[in-house]
Amino acid sequence: TTTAKDSRRALAASPSTPFLSTRIVDMIQTRTLDFIRSIKSTTADDLKFYATIIGRIIAAFGIAHVIDEYGARLTRTEGPSMLPTIKQTGEIIVMEKFSYRRKGLKDGDKGEERSRSARIRQLDWEASSTVMNGKRNSGRAISTTDNGNSARTRAPIWHETRSLLASHPANSSYGSLWHQLTSPLSVGDIVVVHRPGRTGTVCKRILGLPGDIIVRPTGVDGRNLTETVVNMRAETVMKNMIKSGRGKPSSWSTSGSDGSVAFTQNQIWVVPDGHIWIEGDNSLDSVDSRSYGPVPAALIIGRVVCRVWPLRGDALLGRGARPVVHGRSFSGSISFPAGYEGERIVTEAEIGR
Repeated sequence: TTTAKDSRRALAASPSTPFLSTRIVDMIQTRTLDFIRSIKSTTADDLKFYATIIGRIIAAFGIAHVIDEYGARLTRTEGPSMLPTIKQTGEIIVMEKFSYRRKGLKDGDKGEERSRSARIRQLDWEASSTVMNGKRNSGRAISTTDNGNSARTRAPIWHETRSLLASHPANSSYGSLWHQLTSPLSVGDIVVVHRPGRTGTVCKRILGLPGDIIVRPTGVDGRNLTETVVNMRAETVMKNMIKSGRGKPSSWSTSGSDGSVAFTQNQIWVVPDGHIWIEGDNSLDSVDSRSYGPVPAALIIGRVVCRVWPLRGDALLGRGARPVVHGRSFSGSISFPAGYEGERIVTEAEIGR
């Protein structure tokens, strides 16, 4: 049984439960009404302002992504492989990506097509040139016989000058830079590529395109040789190969995926389709295609156009030759263009002589 005292306590406590529930409900309703009033008080102009701010933030991130992915990018370089063009540490360069995506490689990415195009230009060039008294009209240089009296050439002259045998890079003007940005990737351009077989990127100079012939004579490493001497040895290797009865360079058989020509003791390579051959300007301290072979063109990130930091010398890093540092030996490779069949390749300095 329930005592009277317990009954009174139960009666006194029962009204408190609905009272508390009512207070909680009232508080929730009040807060909800306040929130609704705050939304209603927001004007159309306020909503337009917030929408504009959010839209601009999204657009800014979008533009930054497009510029970085398809336009240009600042990147910091490290390592001695591009000395003296790019210092070992602390240099910031501009790498553009648009021109390669739009233009690709010069004359395409197929060696056979590039060789055919080069041969057509060579034949047209030879047909349009006139040799008289050991000189070529239109300011073109020729090679005369040893006595210098005959108008017949010792060998045909290649229609393009050698771009990678000079004392300093040839491109240092803004006009040349504009031409470079509106033209396909060519031999002499500096590029940034994903390093084959390992995480990271490398900055090197293009030495060969598909179908180009790369020659690295034996006995170059560990010798105090200049680039001129190595070039002469490479020309000798090519002449002996052509005279050996193996046909034109375009018909030489290659072995392996790196394009090495059979039976040449790893002295001659033909750059495979869709690949490029890259080397550092500092041939004595560079890990490049001499180590890992031709690089797939798909690994190209962009072309280097200039240096923004530090402020020293010529900021432009355009297409041109590997700089020659007097007193430093050379152990790099020598390239011969696609379609080459034993012609004499002259340098810029020889034009007009």
